[in-house]
Amino acid sequence: MSVRRHPLDGLYANRPIFVLSTGTSLRDFDFARLNGRITIGVNRIVEYFYPSIVYFVDVTAHQKHAAALASYNGLIIAGAGAAPGQTHDNTFEIAHNEETFELHGNTELSTMVGRSFADGLYGGGGGCTALHTAILLGGDPIYLLGYDFYEEDGRYFDEWDTSRNSQELYPLHQQGLEHLSRQPWVPHIFNCNRRSRLTCFPSVDLDEALERRSPSTDSAPFLSRKTGQFSYFAQEIGNWDWRGRRVLDFGGNVGNILRDPRSTIDPKNYWCLDVVPEAVEAGRERYPDAHWYFYDRRCFYFNPNGKERLPVPDFGTRFDYIVAYSVFPNTSRRDMVELVDQLRNLLVPGGVLAFTFIDPHHNSWPGRFHGDNFRWRLERERGELTSPRAREIMERAKSGRWLTLVNGEDLYVETDDIAEYPPETQKTHHVFHTTGLIQELFPEAGIRRPVNGEMQHCCVIRKA
Repeated sequence: MSVRRHPLDGLYANRPIFVLSTGTSLRDFDFARLNGRITIGVNRIVEYFYPSIVYFVDVTAHQKHAAALASYNGLIIAGAGAAPGQTHDNTFEIAHNEETFELHGNTELSTMVGRSFADGLYGGGGGCTALHTAILLGGDPIYLLGYDFYEEDGRYFDEWDTSRNSQELYPLHQQGLEHLSRQPWVPHIFNCNRRSRLTCFPSVDLDEALERRSPSTDSAPFLSRKTGQFSYFAQEIGNWDWRGRRVLDFGGNVGNILRDPRSTIDPKNYWCLDVVPEAVEAGRERYPDAHWYFYDRRCFYFNPNGKERLPVPDFGTRFDYIVAYSVFPNTSRRDMVELVDQLRNLLVPGGVLAFTFIDPHHNSWPGRFHGDNFRWRLERERGELTSPRAREIMERAKSGRWLTLVNGEDLYVETDDIAEYPPETQKTHHVFHTTGLIQELFPEAGIRRPVNGEMQHCCVIRKA
C-alpha cells in the first residue's frame, strides 16, 4: 500500500484527541468537561455537544441531526454519501474501502489499514472508522468514550429500554478495533470505560486523562475551518468586488476568507494579523503571496502568555477594507474600543472597517431555537440550563448591556474587571454587546443585522 498525502493527514499531530461514541456509559455525562479539548463526536453526539469534529458514517445521519447541525460551524468528516455538503462548506468526505464493510454473507473484514485519508477509512462501524480518523489526524494520545460493546437498559446513551441488555454487542466492529490495536504504528490509545468489553486498549479514568493535558505542550492551536467570511462581509459592506483593494484581516487565523468560493480578494493584496502563531504559519504555507503577521498580544485561551495591550503594528501601508470576524466576541470592551481606534487609523480615506459582535438579547434563529444568543451559548457551554447555577446566570444576564461568560461558569455583567485565570484553566471567553451599546460606543457606525444564518451583527465604520 502506498502512502498518499491528504490535507487532513496529521492535522492534530501529537495532540490529545477524545473520540465520543454512543454507548450507554455516557448517560448523564457532562460533555462540558471536554470544552477546550480536541473532540470527535460520532453521529448523535452532535445533539448534545458540539465537538471539534462531527463524524458521520451513516448516510442518513446528517438528515436525522439536521436541526443540531444548523448552528454547528466546526469540521465535519463523513463517509461516502454521508456528508451534508449542501449545508456545510467545512466538510470532508472520505471513502471507505468497500471490502472493510460487513456485506451480506461476508463475516470477515479486510486487514488493510490505510496510513493516509487518501487510502480510505478502515472498519465497518462508526466507532472503528472514527478511531481510524483520529489516528490519521495525528492524535496522540487518543481517548475513547462510549466504546462499551454492551447494552445496559438500552443500546445508546440517550435511550432507555429495559428489554435491551445484551452483553455481546457489535462483535464484528469489535474485531475491527482489535485489528487496529495490533498495527505497530498506531499512537497511544486508551479506553475511558473500565467496564468496556473492548479490552485491546489499556483503560484510564477520564479524570486522569484530563489531568494529563499540559497547556504548554498538549493544547491544540486554534486553526479555524470556518469559511464564508467573505460572503458575510461583502453583504454587510455592500460590495462584492474587492479586486484591487488592500485588505487587512484582523484575527484572520489561517486566512479562510480567501477560501470562500465568492472571494474576489487577490492574495497579494491580503494582510493577516493573528495571535495564534501556528495559524499564521499554516496560512503562509497555503497562500505564500499574502502577508502574514503574528500578533503577540495577550488573548484569553488563544495566546494567554502574550504581551498585555500590545499595539497593532504599522504595516507600512493603509487599507481599503479592514475586517474582524469573531474577534471582539472574545475581547473585553476596553480592548475593543482601543483596538477599533487603532484599526481605524490604518484605513485610507473612504476605507471601511467592519467587525462582528454578538448581541446577547437577540434571537438569531426564531422558530429553531426558543431563546436569545446568550441562552444559546450558555446551553452549549454547560450542556444544561436547569441547574440552580445556570438559572442564576441567566437571571443576572437579563439586564446586562455587555456580558462576559468565562468557561461557561463565571458571568461578569458590565465590567472589564475579570479575575485572573491561569493559562491551564482558560477554556472559553465569550463577550456580548447589545446593538444599542455598540451604537453608543461608535456613533458614526452603521449597525447591520446578521446575514447568512449567522448570530453575529456587524458594525461598519466608514472613514471620511
